[in-house]
Amino acid sequence: MKRILFFVLIFISSSAAFAQKDTTGLNIPVKDGNVVYERIVETPRKNKADLYKNAKQWFIDYFKNSNDVIQNEDKEGGKIVGKGILPVLFNGALGTQVIYDDQVNIQIDCKDGKYRVRIYEQFLSSPGGGQVTTTPEELIDKILGTGKSLLNAKQARRMLESINSEMLSTLASVNRAMSAKTDDF
Repeated sequence: MKRILFFVLIFISSSAAFAQKDTTGLNIPVKDGNVVYERIVETPRKNKADLYKNAKQWFIDYFKNSNDVIQNEDKEGGKIVGKGILPVLFNGALGTQVIYDDQVNIQIDCKDGKYRVRIYEQFLSSPGGGQVTTTPEELIDKILGTGKSLLNAKQARRMLESINSEMLSTLASVNRAMSAKTDDF
């Protein structure tokens, strides 16, 4: 009985930890008015050093030039912060597809037995000089009827769906990298 109660409490507390207000019905994680994708993952068999190595390797593998992406490294603290550009496929009018550049900040914090990854401060720009620029927060405001954007509400919703898909894919990529075996020579 105690074991069942323990698991119920863990489930409730973990759900509360990720509770974020979803005003659009798109499951976009909004925290303090900003779109922030964040995951805390328990990795009981991994120490901070191994997780840090895996995080750094993920930046190297995921971005073409990790030297330009990684902005701050703190091996002792187990923290890597980078600024990168992720492609977001937008399905436009009449079946057109446009790949937007999504400039994001990505932070990975490592501790013994767990890590946290955050994707935040996104800024999207259309290809060819960025004629259309926006943020997820502006798109949410457009859907809610409280903001201005060059995109209409339907386009804003489709763009948010595309952003969400890309961010979830990126988080899954980090998760795969962090759970990989760390090879020592």
